[in-house]
Amino acid sequence: GQAIIASNANLEIKVSHPVLSNQGNLTAFKNLSLETLDPKGVVQNHGSITAGNLIRIDTDRFINGGTGSNNTKLTAGNITVEANQIENKAEIAANRVYLKADKTADGQINNTGDIFATDQIDLTAEKQIVNNGKIYTVNDQQAAAIHLKTRELQNNAKAVLSTQQLNLNVD
Repeated sequence: GQAIIASNANLEIKVSHPVLSNQGNLTAFKNLSLETLDPKGVVQNHGSITAGNLIRIDTDRFINGGTGSNNTKLTAGNITVEANQIENKAEIAANRVYLKADKTADGQINNTGDIFATDQIDLTAEKQIVNNGKIYTVNDQQAAAIHLKTRELQNNAKAVLSTQQLNLNVD
């Protein structure tokens, strides 16, 4: 079976090793926090990271999914990832998704998977956002919105869809 690390409340993981690799299930009923203390730290998710309320990941490089990763997902009420490089090859789903690759001037978000929110998606990258996957919100309320902010946007995508508002800020 798969390894499980779970909490009925909050789960906070701080890693001094350069790489945190999850191939099982990390689950918190409320909030889940992952932080790499190494300045070049990497969080690799090839399993499931879930939380009832909030997932917060702070690292230099975040990789969600990859070769041989079936059913890889990051799901919560709200998700915030702060990194320099963010690669999504699987599924990120929440009410609100905030991906920030703005720690240095070469910050980049590369999406080949699905990024889904019922409310809002906010992607910020200092250098570029490359989308070869799906970025979408589904909500008939005015709040549903996608915000993309970067210096360079490459969209070779299956879709970037918002049921309400789509804001692109490229400069």
